Amino acid sequence: MPSRSIASTARQKADAIRLSGAGRLLALTALVLLFGWLLGHAAHWFADGLAVNAQLYFHAFRIGNLRSPWVLAPMRFLSGAVLQYSALASWAFACGYWCARGARQMTIVWLGTFIALTFVGTAATTSSVRVAQPWFFESVVTSVAYPATITVLFVAVPAALAARTVRGRSTSAPVIWMVAVIGIALAWWHASELRDAVTFGCVLPNGSAITYCASRDVPWGAASASVLTALAALMAWDALRSRRPVR
Repeated sequence: MPSRSIASTARQKADAIRLSGAGRLLALTALVLLFGWLLGHAAHWFADGLAVNAQLYFHAFRIGNLRSPWVLAPMRFLSGAVLQYSALASWAFACGYWCARGARQMTIVWLGTFIALTFVGTAATTSSVRVAQPWFFESVVTSVAYPATITVLFVAVPAALAARTVRGRSTSAPVIWMVAVIGIALAWWHASELRDAVTFGCVLPNGSAITYCASRDVPWGAASASVLTALAALMAWDALRSRRPVR
């Protein structure tokens, strides 16, 4: 009888481990597919907006403007870009964190898949800015090189850095909390832009002479912000639970 009880307990533990592994696999698959595409396209969306604003400003710039308040115009769109890219970096950090925490033996595979999907999301999608004003994207720099650079610097690099520090057990809980708070705050700050990014930003009126797009009237911005909030909040909770360098 004792041997049967021990064997039964061992089988139950083995089944629990298999279920846990299957749940972790499903969660990682969903994370990689959803956030890889979302962050890749968001990087594309943010890059296109800054590319247009920068070209408009420098095309209209004149030396005489140096004595006018107009010279401060770049501060507005550059400060917006800082917030956008900070948001991307914090969300990507959270994705890299979970790639390392969820797949301890295959972190490189999951992280590589996530980064590859972000590039797919950047390269295979478009934005309303490109649809409405394609002349701003006639060069390879603005159409390909700049979005790819943004994806590398603010998605791939933070995700890889997070995975490396988590595996090296060198990330303290306060750092994780700070990144999570930034990610949550900026997710809601950019909720309307996330709505446009997820829905490609526009609806072109059929049979209309208007070439610019109208935003889709759907709640995707709040949905995207909620998902990103959950991602960052769970990362903070995991760090809080450990109360020590993340393992």
